[in-house]
Amino acid sequence: FIHSICFFLTALCRFVFVFWFSIAKIYFSFFNLILGFSDFLKCFVYFLFQFNLEDNQHIVFKGSHIVFYFFYTLSFF
Repeated sequence: FIHSICFFLTALCRFVFVFWFSIAKIYFSFFNLILGFSDFLKCFVYFLFQFNLEDNQHIVFKGSHIVFYFFYTLSFF
């Protein structure tokens, strides 16, 4: 009887641990998604404002930066 209670408790603890770990993983990926998207927006706004001020080389660099953050953000889905 005691053995079955211990088995039930260990199974319950294992289930709670796996469940909690999956929730934490989803939460952290969502957090990273928000961070990546805010960086993407910052780069996009910076790109729009810098477009008239900087030379072509800098524009190409900022454009590649935006494309990188776009794919970085998509990678979380």
